[in-house]
Amino acid sequence: MHSRSRCFGLTLILVLLLAGDGHALTLADLIGGAPLTTANGLEFDSFDAHFAGNQTAISASDLVIVTLSDGFRITGPISAADGEIGSILITYRVAGILPETTMTGASLLTNGIAAGIGAQAAVDEQLSSAPSGVAPLAWLSAFDTGGGVDPPIFFDQVSFGSVSELFVAKAVLVDSELVPSGLGGSARVTLIDQQFQAVPQPASLGMVLLGLTGLALAGRRRAS
Repeated sequence: MHSRSRCFGLTLILVLLLAGDGHALTLADLIGGAPLTTANGLEFDSFDAHFAGNQTAISASDLVIVTLSDGFRITGPISAADGEIGSILITYRVAGILPETTMTGASLLTNGIAAGIGAQAAVDEQLSSAPSGVAPLAWLSAFDTGGGVDPPIFFDQVSFGSVSELFVAKAVLVDSELVPSGLGGSARVTLIDQQFQAVPQPASLGMVLLGLTGLALAGRRRAS
């Protein structure tokens, strides 16, 4: 039984390592559904989302999720214009597939653009060690403010002490506040990349190398 468990673990790791980017689904599929796994040994689960505002109605099924090698990408029509405002709160949990895998950093990338005085396009998130968010480890923020003097920030990253589990609360805001002339502004966020730096412990790394060696030997035997 022990050897079967080890073989299953090796197979799972190899599948994750050899899997490429490109698997797409929607946020609605993840809410209450199966976990999302990545090639660097992470698992994302417990997804939930809350929508608010008066912008053009969108739902979780409109937001496409693309698996990356170390995280995932959200794409979709998150936008507001002519005085509309909208927000989305997305929460989820991330942990290593194997108990030995830990995380030491995270990054956030967006393409948010705002036009017009007072307009905003922003993605802010809190990384916590507990579901309630009372133990925040770090914050990430990317934004653009229409008419602002400060340059926009499209990429943010952070490092933290090694942890095996994180709870993420991601807030997406599109605010197209009307300018004094009465003309409407606009704001949009159509791409959000979330990535994590994962560190497998030596035991896990040894299993991966052993599995890759086995594949190489099997290939040589077939060739001969």
